Amino acid sequence: MVRGHKGFTLIELMITVALIAILAMAAVPFTASWLHATQVQTAGANLEQAFAKAKALALRNPAGVTGSDSAASVKLSGSTVIVCAGAPGDAGCVVGGGAVAWQGDVTGGVTIQLAGAALTSIVFDNSGQAIDASGNALAILDVDIAKGAASHDAHLY
Repeated sequence: MVRGHKGFTLIELMITVALIAILAMAAVPFTASWLHATQVQTAGANLEQAFAKAKALALRNPAGVTGSDSAASVKLSGSTVIVCAGAPGDAGCVVGGGAVAWQGDVTGGVTIQLAGAALTSIVFDNSGQAIDASGNALAILDVDIAKGAASHDAHLY
């Protein structure tokens, strides 16, 4: 009586492993692009939240700032976005500093640009208006956020 053998042959096992490896290699680029898109969206959401919080802080004006002085600011410090009371250059406007009202993470490798240059800070006067270094009001800030092939254009009002 001839009995059938149980289990897999070495060839069957090698073919199965090869097919799994090919499928895994095909999935890696899709996973990387999905991850980059998620990181870009998260960075955009954190930046928009920081912008809104800084605007609200500037309107509350806890330091009693007048004119075109900085009542609040948004500052990028490494991979952290910070909302500070006062100017971004103040001593307390650092991660964990006394002037920090809110902070959020921006994943490493995500680039954030405003008008083609790396975004370092946005300043608000006591009316909640974003202003430039000369104290002139900025209408709409178009911010480009990117990582890898993923990008997002945020319009901050």
